[in-house]
Amino acid sequence: MEENMKQEVILMGPEEADDFWELRRGLYEAVQPDLTEEDYKLLEAATREYYLAHINEDFYSWGIYQGNEIVAAGALTVFERLPKPEDLRGREGYVVNIYTKPDWRKHGFAGQIVDHIIEFSRDNGFKRLWLYATDQGRPVYIPRGFEPKGDEMELLL
Repeated sequence: MEENMKQEVILMGPEEADDFWELRRGLYEAVQPDLTEEDYKLLEAATREYYLAHINEDFYSWGIYQGNEIVAAGALTVFERLPKPEDLRGREGYVVNIYTKPDWRKHGFAGQIVDHIIEFSRDNGFKRLWLYATDQGRPVYIPRGFEPKGDEMELLL
């Protein structure tokens, strides 16, 4: 059972690019342990370029810090789809990079970040959030209304 340790969740900006990369690398080390240092060097450069070009435009990231150390983060990529009668704006979000450093897990940080993503999405008129969830991640999303859709999960807002 998660011990909820409520922390301030901040909207990250360009100045947090290094912190974003630190947790993204941690995520990849956990899910793709066969990547080489050369792979990481290339991925870091591409990630940094994307992050700085898109942050707080069509890509948003939230983080939780303990002192000066980032311990958890998550992000949202915004998509604009062709409008439909039930969604004239056509805005939806893909949730990515929900990751907490191993020493800081089981405190509810991932859930707090997901809650911020859901609130941001509702406030901005999104009708749908979707994501790919690991088996460890599913317990974060299911209580918040995400439903399995094949390999992905979806929340209609």
